[in-house]
Amino acid sequence: EFWDGDSYALLGRKGFVSGLHTVVESLSRAPSGLRAEVEVRCPVLRYDVYLKTRWGTHEFLNSSQVGVNSLLVPAETRSSRATSAQIHVVSPIGLQSSPGETTIFDAVALVSDVEFAEEPDDGSDANELDLRGVVSWIPPPNASVVDSYRVYLSSDSSGTNRSLIHGDIPFGTNQMEVPSGTSREHFSHLLVYCVSSLAEQTTPVS
Repeated sequence: EFWDGDSYALLGRKGFVSGLHTVVESLSRAPSGLRAEVEVRCPVLRYDVYLKTRWGTHEFLNSSQVGVNSLLVPAETRSSRATSAQIHVVSPIGLQSSPGETTIFDAVALVSDVEFAEEPDDGSDANELDLRGVVSWIPPPNASVVDSYRVYLSSDSSGTNRSLIHGDIPFGTNQMEVPSGTSREHFSHLLVYCVSSLAEQTTPVS
């Protein structure tokens, strides 16, 4: 309810994106001494998602259309400065001032103690450049987001000129036999990557 000349604000259920279905405005002019109540239905246009940093600033991430209640954050999205994600309802009147918010949990998972137990060759020329043996590793202590592993040959420990030996080794298996006939070529390192349901990690262990 408003009196003539009263100020007004957009109202929504704080913390719940789905709660903002209506907004309230005062009458531009109401007869003096009378009270008036006006409810204006305001459509939701989209949802805007922002990253809130540790310094309190906001970085726009992406938008989601009405009817889509989730947003896939692309792999390798930089989030080192972000502490939470905020979801704003956008209407024709503007951006919701009290967004929904969720804390960002950034998990890091790296294997350790990668070892290669090489099998001796039989002395034939055909096997001189072949890699024979078993790669093993210790799973990461925080493995809640790990679905599988991938093993590569590489020219260095960072993955330069890498070549996949075996992909999608199920989580719980901590070793693999190098397939027969795998050539050493110019490679000097074996790399193990953790893989989640979203992407392969960028930093391997050799």
